[in-house]
This record gives sequence, C-alpha cells and structure tokens, in this order.
Amino acid sequence: MEQQLDLYEIVFALNSADRGAREQAFDELVGMGSSAVQPLVEMFPEIAGMARLEVIKAFGVIGDERAATVLADVVRSRDSEEVLFASSMSARALGQIGAVDTLADLLDENETGPRRMAVTVLKQMESDEAVEGLAKALEDDDTQVVSQAVEGLRSLGTPRAIAILDRHRFRR
Repeated sequence: MEQQLDLYEIVFALNSADRGAREQAFDELVGMGSSAVQPLVEMFPEIAGMARLEVIKAFGVIGDERAATVLADVVRSRDSEEVLFASSMSARALGQIGAVDTLADLLDENETGPRRMAVTVLKQMESDEAVEGLAKALEDDDTQVVSQAVEGLRSLGTPRAIAILDRHRFRR
C-alpha cells in the first residue's frame, strides 16, 4: 500500500508546473523499475496531461513488456490529444522495451497511422528481431509503410533481410 501511495504522489508530481519537480518525479519513477509497471498499467486510464507522456517515456526507459498492451492501445488511439505525440512516444517505447510482436501486430490495424508508426520503430530498432515485422510490412497497401520496411531491411543488410527483399522485388 505504501508503494501505491508513493506512486500516486509521483504521478501527481509529473503534472507539476515546476520542471525540476517533474524531472525529480520522473527519476524516482524510473528508479522504482519494474515494480512500478503493473500499478502504472492499472492507473494509466486515469493518468492525464504531462504525466501521461512522462509515464509513457518511463515505460520505455524501464523496459518491461507488461506495458506493451497499454502502449499499443495509445498507438491505436483516435483521441486527438494522443494521436500525434503520445502515439509516437508509445510506439518508440514499444521499440525500447523490445516488444517486436506487439509492433508487428500493429501492422494489422486498419488505420495507416499505427502501421506507419510501427514500421518506423521496427526500422529504427536495427535489430534482426525486427526482420519478421519488416517482412510483414512489405505486404502493406500503403506505400510509405512498404518503403520504410524496404529501408529497414536494406539497413540491416543481413543475409535473411536481403533474401526477403529479393523475394519482395521478384513478386512485384
């Protein structure tokens, strides 16, 4: 119960007008590590304003996959306040925690925004783990998604990535 109370105080401080107080609260939150993730996931729907963005950033820094579902929900959001900044921060945090499967699942969304964010993060990961997601993105109807996937696979340059690119080129 003590940790939960402290967590509420930290989240409250993340909305402070005082930048120093916000930075201190962020550092405390990150310092709590993985023990803060599940309570934050449960609290997330009630977190608003700057605190919401700071919690998203903290999820990425902490690197615990239990935050993946909540982050993916933000990426999918159609809420005008979250669409641009929070969605892109959430996609980036998914990359930081290595939630490759969640990013690949976002490639199945009907809206192009989440698909574009997901493929951009997969490309930026520059990791062999991202190859399957990038390969999946090659099948997208959106040319921006496909071009990001091609860039990502080219950048990786592994034999597996090159083979996928070759198969894609011959199918076109």
